[in-house]
Amino acid sequence: MIITRAPGKVIIIGEYAVLEKAPSLVMAVDRFAFVTLEPTEKFSVSAPLINVESAGFHIGKSHNIIFDSDVDHVARVRLKFFISVFETTLRYVRKKQKHLAPFRIQSNTDGFFDSEVSEKLGLGSSAALTAAICAAILTAAGLDIASGKMNIYRLCQEAHHQAQGRVGSGIDIAASVFGGILYHRMNRMPVRVTNWLSRPYQESQKNQKKRLYWLPIWSGKPMSTRRMLHNLNKFRDSSADEYQRRMRELTRLSEKGCSDFNLQRVTHFLSVAEEYHYAMSRLGKSSRTPIISRPHALLAKIVKQSGGVYKPSGAGGGDLGLAFADSEEILFRVEEGVKAEGFHPINLKIDEPGVCLET
Repeated sequence: MIITRAPGKVIIIGEYAVLEKAPSLVMAVDRFAFVTLEPTEKFSVSAPLINVESAGFHIGKSHNIIFDSDVDHVARVRLKFFISVFETTLRYVRKKQKHLAPFRIQSNTDGFFDSEVSEKLGLGSSAALTAAICAAILTAAGLDIASGKMNIYRLCQEAHHQAQGRVGSGIDIAASVFGGILYHRMNRMPVRVTNWLSRPYQESQKNQKKRLYWLPIWSGKPMSTRRMLHNLNKFRDSSADEYQRRMRELTRLSEKGCSDFNLQRVTHFLSVAEEYHYAMSRLGKSSRTPIISRPHALLAKIVKQSGGVYKPSGAGGGDLGLAFADSEEILFRVEEGVKAEGFHPINLKIDEPGVCLET
């Protein structure tokens, strides 16, 4: 039996600008997609979360999946990410002249649902699942995933883009594959950045001279990134000059934020993160997209009153936001303040390994 896991992601800074090849920062977090692979007499896939159970298939001459006749159209549509990553990874396996014996593969992304808020958290579950599936298939073929993460990254990028219709920057794939905190730019290999973020009570980081405290907060509702990007693309096509102006502003701030974070300049980074929130708001107003929704606006107000800085993490509208502060005391006040208004801080930690075998 083979079990792999891959983490989700939280964007620190660079939302939207990353689509225009600006730099961005992303961290892998400890909500995982798990994939279990067991040898069997014929291939099958199970994905309980999308109501697919033991969908049998075999491999065609073109290294493509051919489902059994009893696998209905709905199941095949729901399995589009699996199909894409399986076929992409299989082509690589065959290029390496490796054999792939039949197996039963099952996915589990329950960790991306939070029982306290009863919602799926916007942490990149599809990217994490893509990475976990790819790693499981490579392992089954006798290929080492620990030393082959760059290949996994390229394969997952290709598969994920194909399944999504070439939409997105690939930032979530980077986090799921490599783990830790990454400097990411489209069409370039991600670069690992020193982790100097802190959460309260982390004794191992008590002696750090410079610390940036962070708190993920659930805004109250999920949001479709695809829908937000659709609105943004309409804005780009109808108002190109204004679109470019907004993107230049976000790019400038993202570049500065990445630099300040890398140099561990706490005060400077906090200032840029706050500016980024307002720049996202201006982009939303210009494009008539609810990037800074009422919950995000209220969270920003509460966090600022407590002495911290807040910005959405990801496309905005809903999902998660991040509060930042330069002391434990401020972060404690932030946590109490958001709880008093009915918001839920989410317990997340940075995942350093990225995609790996579960032991």
